[in-house]
This record gives sequence, C-alpha cells and structure tokens, in this order.
Amino acid sequence: MVKIRIAVVIFVLWISSMMTLAQAVASPQATISDPYGQLSAAPKKITVVSVPGLSFLELDPQDSKQDRAVVRTLPHIKELKHKSAWGALNIRTPGKGLEDVYISMGTGQIAEANSGVAGIQTSEQLGGEKAWQKHQRVTGISASGSKDGIVVPQMEVIKRLNASNYYHARPGLLGESLEAAGIHVSVWGNLDLMKAEAGLKETDLGRTYRRYASLMLMNEAGKVQQGDVSGSGLIMDSSRPYGIRTNYSWLMDRWREQVNPALVLLELGDLGRLYDERDSYSKEAFMSMKQEVVKELDRFIGELTRAMEMKPGGVGELWLLSPQINGEAAKEKALLAPIMMYSPSGKEALLTSATTRRSGLITIVDIAPTLLRAYGIQIPKEMIGLPAVGESTADALPKLLKDLQHMQSVYSQRPKLLYGLAVYEIIVMLGALAVAWYFTGSSSLGKRGITLWRSLLFSLLIAPLGLLLMGWLTFQSEGTTAAVMGGIFGISIIIALAAARIRRGFVFGLAAIGLTVTGVILYDGFHGSIAMQRSVLGYDPMIGARYYGIGNEFMGVLLGAALLGLTALQQALRLSRRPRRAVPEPEGSSTASGAFAPAPAREAAFADALLPAPVGFAAWRMPPLGAFALWPRASAPAVPLRTAASTG
Repeated sequence: MVKIRIAVVIFVLWISSMMTLAQAVASPQATISDPYGQLSAAPKKITVVSVPGLSFLELDPQDSKQDRAVVRTLPHIKELKHKSAWGALNIRTPGKGLEDVYISMGTGQIAEANSGVAGIQTSEQLGGEKAWQKHQRVTGISASGSKDGIVVPQMEVIKRLNASNYYHARPGLLGESLEAAGIHVSVWGNLDLMKAEAGLKETDLGRTYRRYASLMLMNEAGKVQQGDVSGSGLIMDSSRPYGIRTNYSWLMDRWREQVNPALVLLELGDLGRLYDERDSYSKEAFMSMKQEVVKELDRFIGELTRAMEMKPGGVGELWLLSPQINGEAAKEKALLAPIMMYSPSGKEALLTSATTRRSGLITIVDIAPTLLRAYGIQIPKEMIGLPAVGESTADALPKLLKDLQHMQSVYSQRPKLLYGLAVYEIIVMLGALAVAWYFTGSSSLGKRGITLWRSLLFSLLIAPLGLLLMGWLTFQSEGTTAAVMGGIFGISIIIALAAARIRRGFVFGLAAIGLTVTGVILYDGFHGSIAMQRSVLGYDPMIGARYYGIGNEFMGVLLGAALLGLTALQQALRLSRRPRRAVPEPEGSSTASGAFAPAPAREAAFADALLPAPVGFAAWRMPPLGAFALWPRASAPAVPLRTAASTG
C-alpha cells in the first residue's frame, strides 16, 4: 500500500506541475469576430454561390505553370480576401454523392438522398404529367402550378431513407425554418448536361439532369418558394462542354429581383460540366477552357459584389462555396472544399466553429445553423452543426492555404508511415522473442547484441513521441519524416548504450522514456493540442470523424507511457535500495538447495510475485528469456528477501 500511495503521489505531482506550466506559458486565444452574436432579424440578402468542381487547387496552384495561369484569372475573388472570412469545408458524407452534400447542408445533420432525386419546376413535364401533379399525387400535399415554384417529387422516399439510417435527419428543416421566419427563399441554376426543352424522363434524373441544389433550401414538404432550375438559365454554345453554358446575365437579373430579407442560392455548373467531359479533351485544350470558365466565374462574382456594395447599409453577404471538389484535387489529396463569406463591411478572418474547434475549418452541417443565426432565427435542436464564426487573422487566405498543404502532406503520409511502423513493430517484437528464446544467458548473446536489441525495443517506445513532435514542424515531407525516424533510432541507441554503462540502467531507461512521452503529450494537450492536430496519430480533418481531443491513439500512448514510466520508476527505486542482509539458514534447512520450502518462504515468494512490477519486467525475468533479464537469475535480488522472510 505504501508503494501504491507513493506512485499515486508522484503521478498527481506530475500532472499538477504540467498544468501549472501550461497556465504560465499559455498563449492568448485569437480574437473571435461573431457578427451574429446578437440575434436580430436584419432585412438582409444572403447570396450563396455554389460551384461544383471548385477546389483549393484553383486558388493555390502547387506545381503546374498552367494552374498558375488559372489563378491569374481570379482578380475579383482575390480582391475580396481583405473583407472575407475564409475556410476549408469538410464535405465528406457516407453516401459520397453531391445530392448527399446538399441535403446535409439543408438539415444541419448528416443526411442521405438517392442519386435519382431532383428539384423540378412545377410546370415542367415529368413523364406523362406535370411535376406539381406528380408531387401532389405522391405526397398528398397540394402544390401550386406556378412556374416559379420548385418541387422534389421524391420527398417521401428521402424522408423514409433518413428515418431509417443512423442520423435520423429531418430533410427540409432549413427551408422550413426560413419560411416560418418570413425569409424569401429561391434557387437558380443547375448542373444539367443537356438543356431541357420538351420535358424530362424520370430515368434521366441524376444522370443527364442533375438538379440537387434545391435539396438544400426545400421545406419539409419538398417545395421551394421560388426559383428556376430548368433550362432557362442555360445557353446553347457548341464551343462549351456538352454544348451549353451558364447564362450569367439571366442569373444577375433574377438576383436583382429578389427582395429583402432573402436567401438566394445560385448554382454555377460550367466548371463541373467541364470536369465531367475532361477525358475528351487534350491537356492544352482543357486548360484553355478551364481558364475561360474560371474567368467568367470571377467576373460574375465581381459583378455581384459591386451590386452589393451599392446597396445602403452594407448588410448583404456573399458566400462562395464548393459542394464537390474536382478529380484533380482528389488525386492531390486536397479533399477539403473552399468556402468564403464576404460582406462589404467585413474583415479578413478565418472561419471556425465549435464543431471543429480548429481555425480555418468548418463542416457542411455548420452551414444551416450559420444561415439561421444570420437571420436571427432560433436553431432547431435537430441540427447538430454549430454556427461558424470568424477569427480575425492577418493574411487569412495565405495562412489557410499553408495549413491545407500541411494537412495534405499528413493525409498522404499517414498510410505509408503507420503501415510501415506496424510492420516494423511486428518484426522487432517477433525477432526479440525469438532471440530471447534461443539465447538463455546474457553471455551467449553478448553485450553488443543485447544493446542492439534493446535499442530496437526502445525505438518502439519512442516512436509515438517522434510522430507527435512531427506535428510541431512547419512543414512535412519525406525528407523530414526520414530525419525524424533517424532521430528516433539515434536516441534509442544512446539510451541503450547509457543503460549498459549504468547499474540498473535498463529499468531507468524505461522510466525516462515513459515519463518523457507522458510529459510531452500532457504539455501539448494543455497548450491547445497543436501537435496532436497535425500529427499522423491525431484526428484527420479530411476524414472528419472527429476534430479535437486527444483521440484513441494518443490516449493509448498516454496511458501506456504513464504506467510504464511510473511503474519502472518505482521498480528502479526499489532495486536501488540496499537489500536486507540475509539471515544464515539453520542446519537442515532445504530452502537454499531448492527443496520444498517451509510455509513462510512460500508466502514470501507469493507476496513477491504480487509486487507492482511492470508486466514487461515480469516477462524478462522468465527463465527462457534470460538474455534480456535485468540481472542474472542466480543473483536475483529477490532471493535474499525470500530467505529473510522464510526465517522470520
């Protein structure tokens, strides 16, 4: 009990010292700019421009000179960076479809939709009937035949699908909340591959006609108040992908017609159509067409912002986001999509939310709560997302792009590094067991052999520390990884050599490694977990299962290192004590000769087995594993203790 109390006291003192140090040197938090801190129904118009296929490669080319030419075609977007909040949007959903992203943004929760769903003009022909007739027949809800309305005939299928999955999202929750608050909601544009003129076939929905944007702003009945997702917003042009292009002047006219308060969703499909047809292009023709498409997009954004700046009060907002990245970005592991929130009175900032607690990073489930808070609407409890806010940051966009490059590097290195480390651990452990089983004495293996294998075993214990320290590096590459791995082996060799020269050095080495790893993890945890967030053992923001906290991997390392360090330290202190002088055995005693020992000796041996020695130490003391034993079996320090106990 005394030893247990000592161990507990040491552990408590260790934790207390780390917390005190954290409070002493902790850096102040970034300034948070929350324009929606006070809920107020301001008569504003928020314009959400959705560009499927847009990625951070268009904003930050990394290699190709042609990609840099694309960036030069974005002068208007670049001008907005000083009045915008920038962020990376995690668009990952279980279904991995564009329709799943839109419906998740509209529910504030992970939701699903079938690929064949679509928003259709109420007056459009769908099969042998009007779209509003089909919607009214399958839902039982009266629908107007107004040309401006949009319906989703598959709404009941969507509801059943989400009622039966894990998340139980409520499709249409965002649109329902906005309508109840008197906000005018409208959706314009589409991602169609053909201009619809004579009517639609249900088999073409989700293939030729891709109209998923309505899923974001529809109400719970599967309707959108106003908008046009038909072919009206497209122009026939044989020089463009699939022979069509977006009619930007038509979109601008529709935008001007919307009265405050309003939420306007504009879907621009030219870039997405270009990437869908990419395999048919030569490299030069594709890049030339991409520059033209991006230039038109940038010009339209510039026209929108100029019109917003002319409005009195500066209460309008422009959100530019991508619900789907392109194939090039996926190959480069740039899996996070760009999002920009601009306001004429805004300041340069990085977006964040309580969902991620990471600067510059939000998720699709944060979109709906942020929109509701912008209009002063209470956020429904069914939404798990949280409103995004801006952290005032100088050079926000360059900083975000730098962080994204680091995330990409970690994401690409994670499989190779962790799989390689796992294979290395298996080889070292099996090799150590084989060598320990074959050699029965330290003299058989030799001091150099023992030092070598102890170095390899030490490297297994130090490896998590190296992976954590990599998170503090400003950049990561294969060369950096190789240098860290080399440092791990070098430190392991140094500790093994030092342990060979110091009495009881092996157990002291284990204690030093365990306590050092524990201390570094605690230090990082009390200082914002910067290294954990950027380590290959930490949470992956591109996967998005979780974004903050210590995580299963580092929690396991922390517990294992703390137990190893404290128990090894206790063992080292016990071995450092001067052993009690053994009492000579009386004549006729058979204890020393190995015969059956009297009851007190057996009890002493049993008590000795219950001493809180680490499991690893117990393994090394097994007779077949004498090569790595901390002491020769013949001179084990427990023998005098047993003898003394047996004699009273």
